[in-house]
Amino acid sequence: MALKTQVDDLDGIPEAFRDEYEEKNGKYVLRLEGDVPGLVPSTQLAEANAKLAEFRDNNVTLKGSAAERETKLEALKAQLSRFDGVDPEEYGKLKARVADLQKTGVAGADDVTLVVQRAVSAAVTPLQKRLDEVTAREKEAEAREQKSAAMLARKTMESELTSLGLSLGVSEPAIPDYVARGLEIFRYEDGQIVAKNGDTPVYSPSNPTMPLTPDEWAESLIETAPHLFKGSGGGGAAASDNTPPPPRKTIQNDPLEFGRNIEAIARGEVIVQQ
Repeated sequence: MALKTQVDDLDGIPEAFRDEYEEKNGKYVLRLEGDVPGLVPSTQLAEANAKLAEFRDNNVTLKGSAAERETKLEALKAQLSRFDGVDPEEYGKLKARVADLQKTGVAGADDVTLVVQRAVSAAVTPLQKRLDEVTAREKEAEAREQKSAAMLARKTMESELTSLGLSLGVSEPAIPDYVARGLEIFRYEDGQIVAKNGDTPVYSPSNPTMPLTPDEWAESLIETAPHLFKGSGGGGAAASDNTPPPPRKTIQNDPLEFGRNIEAIARGEVIVQQ
């Protein structure tokens, strides 16, 4: 009679062989000595089953959908983005520093955090200070440049108004008064002299659709401020003074040349070429 190696109960086993079985995990297993050909020891079987389960789990993971893999990839990318801007070398130094402090008795997350914060602050503060200094210098340079540009624009406008006034017969002693009047209504914008009352453009009295020009404004002074002009005829250019004006020098629109001839420009002896 052939004996089964494992049965659910001993009812079908002859009485003489029942002692050869032992109960394991609710089953009756035949006692065997040594390796029996065709049979796998339980330890090897358990190991094989564990490897099979591992293989099955790995296979399931590898066969996961592309969407799942993409989701995991995006999650990994999100975790990696948390380290953007972290300098690995600086981090290594700080980590080594923390280890040194722990060896000296620093313990606890709060203590380590405080030490790291101080180290980071010590490293960042000099850089921030230099950045603030550079920013301040840039602002100062920009302010000086804007001031120089404004001064140059004003001097250019004064020169053009002076040249216009002299051509219409404004007396030289009256030039400062005449120019001051012009600066109250005219300003230099985008390389041109424009008339404005605050931010509102000023238009020509004779043609309200056109802006007021320096020529029209200066000619209107012949009637509204005749004392600015040579003679007393009030007819435009000086009627009683036939002395021709002195020849005027023309210079390039250059800041250096402008500075060298600023007084002559104010007197109308030098014209700045546009």
